[in-house]
Amino acid sequence: MQTVHLRDIKFFALHGVHDEEKLTGNEFEVNLSVVFDQGTVDDDLARTVDYVHLFKILNIEMNQPRTLLETVAEKVIAAIFLSYPFVKSISIDIWKLNPPIEQFDGKVGISLSKTFTSE
Repeated sequence: MQTVHLRDIKFFALHGVHDEEKLTGNEFEVNLSVVFDQGTVDDDLARTVDYVHLFKILNIEMNQPRTLLETVAEKVIAAIFLSYPFVKSISIDIWKLNPPIEQFDGKVGISLSKTFTSE
């Protein structure tokens, strides 16, 4: 098994439940791991998962305003699996770096992992 990781990717986006979040936006941080087994890669990009393409998927989905981060994560995973049907599992963490919570100093986020089985 091989894993491609994207770590600490920063985005500015308009995700959120509250109206102010949809207008002013927030800073987000994303971590993504994609596990696959394609045997020997032999220096062939077509036999692996391209991290540039993964970033493009993240960028597209993070720029689509959503109410819930869970929805963003689901959309990212679905797009990756569509591009790379040979992946075995995908894990994503999305952190909101400045949540609109009074007297809160920290970040909030979600994690989603999906495992795929070949039939």
